[in-house]
Amino acid sequence: MNFVISGEVVFAAAAAEVFNYGWYSEYTPWGPRSYRMLMPSVAASLGLAVIYKAIIHFYWRPRYIGDLWVLTMWIGTLVLCLEASVSLWSKISIADFIIDVVHTFIITYIMLVVIFLIRLINHVEYPDTGVEEEYIDNRFTRQ
Repeated sequence: MNFVISGEVVFAAAAAEVFNYGWYSEYTPWGPRSYRMLMPSVAASLGLAVIYKAIIHFYWRPRYIGDLWVLTMWIGTLVLCLEASVSLWSKISIADFIIDVVHTFIITYIMLVVIFLIRLINHVEYPDTGVEEEYIDNRFTRQ
């Protein structure tokens, strides 16, 4: 696998950071948790964008934006299950946990859509994996 920080990765990370800035601002009902460090957040967003790009490129070939929602549900459910055991310890933590999970779902979807749309605009082809995929709907073909 080739893990490269390309333009689509940078744009996806930038879109995630714009959303993060609004999500954790002092004007939201849950407010800022503390001083937000920008550089670790940008590095984490770049890392997530590289991972999401690799998933789209090698493992999950979306044909429509709706396919990205399914992938978002899988990734979000994975994060939910992994974090629930360490994040839930009182009634107050349930609200914080739900806010974090919703944030994870939205960030994942934003980053996947940005990567997908840039790949669509640039006409990026997926690598040949040796698996034949049928993209033609049989209802519209002549018999």
